Amino acid sequence: MICEGVDVDYGGSGCEVEAADEVDVAPGNQCARLIANAIIYYNSAILSRLVTKYEAGGNTKALALIKKMSPAAWRHIHLNGHYTFRSDGQIIDLDAIVAGLEVG
Repeated sequence: MICEGVDVDYGGSGCEVEAADEVDVAPGNQCARLIANAIIYYNSAILSRLVTKYEAGGNTKALALIKKMSPAAWRHIHLNGHYTFRSDGQIIDLDAIVAGLEVG
Protein backbone atom coordinates (compact mmCIF):
# COMPACT_ATOMS: atom_id res chain seq x y z
CA MET A 1 0.00 0.00 0.00
CA ILE A 2 1.45 3.35 -1.02
CA CYS A 3 0.66 5.30 2.15
CA GLU A 4 1.00 2.68 4.83
CA GLY A 5 2.92 3.89 7.86
CA VAL A 6 3.20 7.48 6.67
CA ASP A 7 4.71 10.10 8.97
CA VAL A 8 3.17 13.52 8.39
CA ASP A 9 4.62 16.71 9.81
CA TYR A 10 3.09 20.15 9.57
CA GLY A 11 5.79 22.69 10.25
CA GLY A 12 3.76 25.84 9.64
CA SER A 13 4.77 26.35 6.02
CA GLY A 14 3.15 23.24 4.64
CA CYS A 15 2.65 19.53 4.95
CA GLU A 16 5.76 17.40 4.79
CA VAL A 17 5.63 13.65 4.38
CA GLU A 18 8.81 12.11 5.74
CA ALA A 19 10.68 9.58 3.62
CA ALA A 20 13.35 7.25 4.97
CA ASP A 21 15.53 7.38 1.85
CA GLU A 22 15.55 8.42 -1.81
CA VAL A 23 13.61 5.31 -2.82
CA ASP A 24 10.75 6.44 -0.57
CA VAL A 25 10.67 10.04 -1.86
CA ALA A 26 8.36 9.41 -4.85
CA PRO A 27 5.79 7.41 -2.84
CA GLY A 28 6.04 10.06 -0.10
CA ASN A 29 5.24 12.79 -2.62
CA GLN A 30 2.34 10.73 -3.95
CA CYS A 31 1.07 10.35 -0.39
CA ALA A 32 1.22 14.11 0.14
CA ARG A 33 -0.83 14.63 -3.04
CA LEU A 34 -3.30 11.96 -1.95
CA ILE A 35 -3.74 13.58 1.46
CA ALA A 36 -4.19 17.05 -0.10
CA ASN A 37 -6.76 15.71 -2.57
CA ALA A 38 -8.64 13.91 0.21
CA ILE A 39 -8.80 17.13 2.24
CA ILE A 40 -10.05 19.12 -0.75
CA TYR A 41 -12.70 16.48 -1.50
CA TYR A 42 -13.78 16.30 2.16
CA ASN A 43 -14.07 20.09 2.40
CA SER A 44 -15.86 20.37 -0.96
CA ALA A 45 -18.38 17.70 0.02
CA ILE A 46 -19.10 19.41 3.34
CA LEU A 47 -19.35 22.89 1.79
CA SER A 48 -21.69 21.57 -0.90
CA ARG A 49 -23.95 20.02 1.72
CA LEU A 50 -23.89 23.24 3.75
CA VAL A 51 -24.93 25.26 0.69
CA THR A 52 -27.85 22.87 0.12
CA LYS A 53 -28.83 23.07 3.81
CA TYR A 54 -28.80 26.88 3.94
CA GLU A 55 -30.40 27.40 0.52
CA ALA A 56 -33.31 25.24 1.67
CA GLY A 57 -33.59 27.33 4.84
CA GLY A 58 -33.13 30.65 3.04
CA ASN A 59 -30.21 31.66 5.27
CA THR A 60 -28.45 34.25 3.10
CA LYS A 61 -26.03 35.24 5.87
CA ALA A 62 -24.68 31.69 6.16
CA LEU A 63 -24.54 31.35 2.35
CA ALA A 64 -22.48 34.55 2.11
CA LEU A 65 -20.00 33.16 4.66
CA ILE A 66 -19.77 29.81 2.87
CA LYS A 67 -18.97 31.57 -0.40
CA LYS A 68 -15.85 33.00 1.29
CA MET A 69 -14.62 29.54 2.36
CA SER A 70 -12.07 27.60 0.34
CA PRO A 71 -12.18 23.83 -0.10
CA ALA A 72 -8.36 23.94 -0.16
CA ALA A 73 -8.24 25.21 3.45
CA TRP A 74 -7.00 22.69 5.98
CA ARG A 75 -6.42 24.65 9.18
CA HIS A 76 -9.15 22.67 10.90
CA ILE A 77 -7.46 19.33 10.16
CA HIS A 78 -4.71 18.06 12.45
CA LEU A 79 -1.93 16.65 10.27
CA ASN A 80 0.85 15.89 12.74
CA GLY A 81 1.25 12.24 13.51
CA HIS A 82 1.77 8.77 12.17
CA TYR A 83 -1.02 7.50 9.93
CA THR A 84 -1.78 4.05 8.61
CA PHE A 85 -4.51 4.15 5.97
CA ARG A 86 -6.76 1.12 5.87
CA SER A 87 -10.28 0.45 4.79
CA ASP A 88 -12.50 -1.26 7.33
CA GLY A 89 -15.57 -0.75 5.16
CA GLN A 90 -16.99 2.10 7.24
CA ILE A 91 -18.05 5.17 5.33
CA ILE A 92 -17.91 8.62 6.92
CA ASP A 93 -21.44 10.01 7.22
CA LEU A 94 -20.97 13.56 5.93
CA ASP A 95 -24.69 14.28 6.27
CA ALA A 96 -24.47 13.57 10.00
CA ILE A 97 -21.44 15.85 10.28
CA VAL A 98 -23.20 18.67 8.42
CA ALA A 99 -26.34 18.25 10.54
CA GLY A 100 -24.23 19.22 13.57
CA LEU A 101 -22.63 22.26 11.91
CA GLU A 102 -23.87 25.81 12.17
CA VAL A 103 -22.47 28.65 10.05
CA GLY A 104 -22.80 32.26 11.12
